[in-house]
Amino acid sequence: QINAKNGELLKHNSAAFSSGFFGEISLVSTDTLVALDASRTILVSISFRDGEIIFHQTHVSDLVQDSSVMAVILPSKLTGMFALKTSSIMVFIKVADEGNFEVLDKIVHVAAVSDALSFSEGQQAFALVQHGGSKIHLTVKLRHDWSSDLLKESIEMDNQRGLVHKVFINNYIRTDRSHGFRALIVMEDHSLLLLQQGEIVWTREDGLASVLDVTTSELPVEKDGVSVAKVEHNLFEWL
Repeated sequence: QINAKNGELLKHNSAAFSSGFFGEISLVSTDTLVALDASRTILVSISFRDGEIIFHQTHVSDLVQDSSVMAVILPSKLTGMFALKTSSIMVFIKVADEGNFEVLDKIVHVAAVSDALSFSEGQQAFALVQHGGSKIHLTVKLRHDWSSDLLKESIEMDNQRGLVHKVFINNYIRTDRSHGFRALIVMEDHSLLLLQQGEIVWTREDGLASVLDVTTSELPVEKDGVSVAKVEHNLFEWL
């Protein structure tokens, strides 16, 4: 525990995990982390309760029904859940009570998952991108409702660009006052593409620059009470 006012260390607890950890450690809530053990065969939830550190272990094969699977945790920010990727599928998993894991969905050929985006009061959405032949398939889902899709589009893609490495989304208000979504994707060849309404709006070729990492930000968030997300066709209202 740390004093928020002066940064003073108030309390320090530690616990040993003999198997060690591999790769990303995902923060799924204010008091729960998720990680893979060093063998990548056991999923570990790490809970902080009443000053104690509690480990809960589950074999990955119990969740994906494949004893030979080698998994990785994707570095996505999806509150209350996380994405586990194997060579063939992506599994979306919710952390339930006492650190237990609950499988929400299993989806094949997923290349990338976005962070959660707050777009309406109490609602969050996220995007996932799948490859299929010469197309990529963009799907936007509600974080709390897996039964329907907010958006589902297919876009023709040059295979020479390789796989999708990252996807970012934001939203805007359509002329009919419904919510629309656009996506920025980062390809294997380091090119950037903006997707909207099933089309590639623009591309930026950064292959020679060798992009190491990408993050997105809406600057400024709003001006004189007009959010950038509310401007659909032009920026005159915002400017």
